[in-house]
Amino acid sequence: MKLFTSFTLFLLLVTLTACVTLPVTQSQLPATTQPPVTTTPPAATPTTILPSEIAPIATQPPTLAPTEEPTPTPEPLPILETTASGLPVYRLSVDAADWQTLITTNPETLGNTEFPFTLTSGEVSLTGLIRLRGASTRYYEKKSFKLKFDKGQEFLGRKELNLLASAADATMFIEKFWYDVFEQTGALVSEAEHVELHVNEAYYGLMTDVESVSSKSFLKAHGLEQDATIYRTNWYFMFLEESDPAMYDYMLTKVTHDADPSRADAIAFIEGLNRVPDDQFADWLAQRMDVDLYINYMVGDALTSQDWMAHSRSFLIYEPESGQWAWVPWDLLNSATTNMNPIVDAPPYVTHPPTIYTVYEYAYQPLTHGPDVGPGPEWSVLKTRVLDNPQFRQRYIARLKEALETTFTEEALFPYIDAQYARLEASALADPFALAYGTTGYVYAGPEWVKQYVTGRRAYLFTQLETLRTLGETGLYINEVGETYVELYNAHGADYDLSGHYLSNSLHEPYQYIFPSGTVIPAGGYWVITDFAFSTNGGAIGLFKPVTLEQAYTGDHGVLDFVYYGTLPPGGAYARPDLDADSWAVSDGQTPGY
Repeated sequence: MKLFTSFTLFLLLVTLTACVTLPVTQSQLPATTQPPVTTTPPAATPTTILPSEIAPIATQPPTLAPTEEPTPTPEPLPILETTASGLPVYRLSVDAADWQTLITTNPETLGNTEFPFTLTSGEVSLTGLIRLRGASTRYYEKKSFKLKFDKGQEFLGRKELNLLASAADATMFIEKFWYDVFEQTGALVSEAEHVELHVNEAYYGLMTDVESVSSKSFLKAHGLEQDATIYRTNWYFMFLEESDPAMYDYMLTKVTHDADPSRADAIAFIEGLNRVPDDQFADWLAQRMDVDLYINYMVGDALTSQDWMAHSRSFLIYEPESGQWAWVPWDLLNSATTNMNPIVDAPPYVTHPPTIYTVYEYAYQPLTHGPDVGPGPEWSVLKTRVLDNPQFRQRYIARLKEALETTFTEEALFPYIDAQYARLEASALADPFALAYGTTGYVYAGPEWVKQYVTGRRAYLFTQLETLRTLGETGLYINEVGETYVELYNAHGADYDLSGHYLSNSLHEPYQYIFPSGTVIPAGGYWVITDFAFSTNGGAIGLFKPVTLEQAYTGDHGVLDFVYYGTLPPGGAYARPDLDADSWAVSDGQTPGY
């Protein structure tokens, strides 16, 4: 795993205690106050940054034990061509007819047809095949490309490049920034860099070079086992156990070891996520994942308001030697802030709930909301169970709070935003597609818009920390699950009307059982449901209430309680040891109704 990136080192320089003052000229860093949307960039004011008081770095390597082999010196990286501001410049040579076919043919007709290319940049000259990449992005005028280098060739250790047009981002700034934020949380995520792309001596445009996850190069760069299996997940991937085994072939595409059709390792992991009872889940998952690494991803999700992770075809990686799984998010422009809307002429949306893509977002998904509309909400079983577990939720809240107080702050990010914009401004304004939305003003407006987002999102997330802490404390609980019944408990000081509420043995289909009108559970009392089918071999049971989208916007997600339980022993039950306890255990006896 890389220990320090340019983003990490930059934040160290602006967030630690300062001891030396160095002037930063306008050529190095634009002013922190950005202009309003305009087609002409106004003058900026020089800014001063105080570098940090950093402990001295040892000039000599530590002494190695006599029996240890010295670390080999890595080969120097080739020098790339760069712009005056330091952006890498990639120059492609493609047959003129091939190029026109690539960028003008209907994407449905073209598919993944590949064409030969030569890539040069400074000391680098490589050959390979180029094609379009992406799904909906293929239909934008400015295309995104995948470049695969010929066998035996690598570009800075990579065998392929993803050059993203960020066509759904009129600022040409936001997509890379989201990757930077995820990287700073400590999540396992691709590195991203803005680059200039020139094709056949003509400037094509400013692109975002996003590190590919679909190769062993990613494993090597991030310190993962070289024999690991990389799975590319499909649309609507939710870590949901499938009743049809063939669905796993559709949901999980093998990127490495694809000659072996078996997906037994992934299936076992997914089935465990759906079956392991609540009281065993924390230990079970900790044996199979670096949970803190996954929590870092969840923090990145919350900071950047990711909303379409179900559609992003992210990656699942299995390391066979350690038996560990890792999750790598993809397509980070799928944020609720933009949501494929490239225009930034309105204030950024900052109040998307931090329970993104969990069962607690149940009411927020109106397209699948209601017993007459589709199979039910879409959300990740893994993310939901991590958030629902008291131990993991506490760690998530602490990590999110830490980010809000250290790296996701105006002091840490605003100078970085300015510095990044200074690097790309000239290239973005010269981009032939910069006027696709009628004005280059969106390029100028990007940094200020992102700053507004950081300030607003940070303030909103601070207000949500207590909401996260009290998740599941609704006062109405599933209290006991027996072989033939489910017991509810009302901890409220008043009677509770269950009319129209839902009970389900499949949390992704909340509407299986609807309580009839007039069903009232007394204060401090119980209600036992026996006319409801569920598995005695383990599963999940959820209790939901009907809510509107307007209620969801205020944080009322409609989830009252849910529980994952294991195989029920004959005559036994799965129950809370104490009323109101956020823990479960298998009991030898059954006590329905009291």
